[in-house]
Amino acid sequence: MKISYLSLNIWLGGKLWDTMIEFLLEQNADIMAFQEVYDGHDLSSSKQLRSFDELQKLFPDHQAVFAPAAIDKKSNTEMGNAVFSRFPITSHSPVFFDVPFGVSSSTVEDAEFFPRNMCRAEVAINTKQLFVYSWHGIWGVDGEDNPRRLQMSETIINEIQDKPHVILSGDTNMKPHTESAKRIDAVLPSVFGETLKSTFNMRQKTHPGFADAAVDMLFTSPTLTVHSAACLDIDVSDHLPLVASISLPDTD
Repeated sequence: MKISYLSLNIWLGGKLWDTMIEFLLEQNADIMAFQEVYDGHDLSSSKQLRSFDELQKLFPDHQAVFAPAAIDKKSNTEMGNAVFSRFPITSHSPVFFDVPFGVSSSTVEDAEFFPRNMCRAEVAINTKQLFVYSWHGIWGVDGEDNPRRLQMSETIINEIQDKPHVILSGDTNMKPHTESAKRIDAVLPSVFGETLKSTFNMRQKTHPGFADAAVDMLFTSPTLTVHSAACLDIDVSDHLPLVASISLPDTD
């Protein structure tokens, strides 16, 4: 059985909301991993701040789980990562790195110390269990290795190494040539490796450094078959979406 998969940092709850939603509905992927999702419920606030609720309305055939990483100080709204699945989600939990859940500001100076996590969703596909992780990585200006990123990779490896079927994706905030990425790749092969030049949407970025930063990544267990994968150059966020067709063994 082929599963359509999509991963996207939706950009502060969806700054390009209308075009993003049009794209997501067109894709209608079986499993979707989102980062920078907001879980507000005040109907007087913007759809960006209610993005988890709004996405659930738009995808009623999907189960959805949310892993809050922090409370955004400016809006007083929980933000984090989410997984949407057309297949049943049997369990879920957040997986934090080194900074626990807390309050974060939106300043660049503080971004390096934001709480970061993954949303873990255990998905039942016929008789198989697929573990899906929506990952927002530790931020840093250069995207290179540092002690916190290396420790993050160890946290991820410890989390996934005993699971037979895993898809891990998201905005890693690091570059694919780093030791941090390569350590994960040794356990959970990277679909794109170092083939992508950038995963940022340069229509929405001004700093030229983003043009050479392929920070969005997709990793899958060797037990899975990746039939196709692409990074789509489309203007729906400040990041570019990753899409793939993936199958589990013996799930027909």
